[in-house]
Amino acid sequence: MTKRLQQKRVNKNGYNKDGFDLEFFDENGYDAGGFNKNGYNKDGFDLEGFDENGYDGNGFDKLGYDHLGYDKDGYNQDGYNKFNKKKDENF
Repeated sequence: MTKRLQQKRVNKNGYNKDGFDLEFFDENGYDAGGFNKNGYNKDGFDLEGFDENGYDGNGFDKLGYDHLGYDKDGYNQDGYNKFNKKKDENF
């Protein structure tokens, strides 16, 4: 039987024998890869590891800055360190 015919065989709740609906989401709203229709997994992160606000699990955005604008070493985009308030000479 072709894949197309298998997709049309659904139970009264709208799921096929593998537990997925016609859009390939299970009854909890997740696809086979574990992502929901918005592209986030059960932990709230997308495929690249960022949440819906654009931060990773450590609180940094895609550019490497936290919500206050500091990178992992404590420097902001102007080169100032949040710990000692001095500007990096190499910046």
